[in-house]
Amino acid sequence: MRVAIHQPHYMPWLGYLRKMREADIFVYLDNALYTKNVINRNKILINGKEHWLTIPVASTNRSTQSIKKIKVNWERRWNVKHFRILLSSYFESMHTKKKDIEKFYVAEHELLIDWDVRSIEFLCHAFGIKTPVLFESTLGINGKSTERLVNICREVGANTYLSGPGGRKYIDEKEFGDIKVEYMDWKPKSHLSALHFYLIDEYEALEEGIDAQ
Repeated sequence: MRVAIHQPHYMPWLGYLRKMREADIFVYLDNALYTKNVINRNKILINGKEHWLTIPVASTNRSTQSIKKIKVNWERRWNVKHFRILLSSYFESMHTKKKDIEKFYVAEHELLIDWDVRSIEFLCHAFGIKTPVLFESTLGINGKSTERLVNICREVGANTYLSGPGGRKYIDEKEFGDIKVEYMDWKPKSHLSALHFYLIDEYEALEEGIDAQ
């Protein structure tokens, strides 16, 4: 059984979804510490230029909090802003997808992780990905860095750990012992959010990557 592990992200890129699809189980690292402007935003296009869609978060002690505890800052109606940006920037396709996008943004979740996970579920549904998911916080896992990944693999009964190509820079394969480590040989041609490709009906973008070597 092959497991992939990653922090939850808001409207993630195609490589994130591809890794989910290639895994038998996907584990959200919801106990990881929050990192500023990493898991709460991703890029779309506005008038042909890259633009960040960012969920504002509460600033109190966020650098010392786990992802699952980070609260959304509702002083600005960011969800209304995001919906309007998408409505104007992707006008040609929104006439068929407006209701689904609007339904996504009418929620008012207090926690960032709820928005991140819902956005991933939204995109998985759009691209036909049905990989089962688990949350690290439900597994009773401890450890740091590679040890943490190994402990998750053993807890879920995985014999293979699937990493993105960037994992070669920080993973200590020796710690995995009898667990095989695989690196994706695919990466997306674009690092825009998968939401962009959903809105322009380019579902084949999840297939058309480039050599990661």
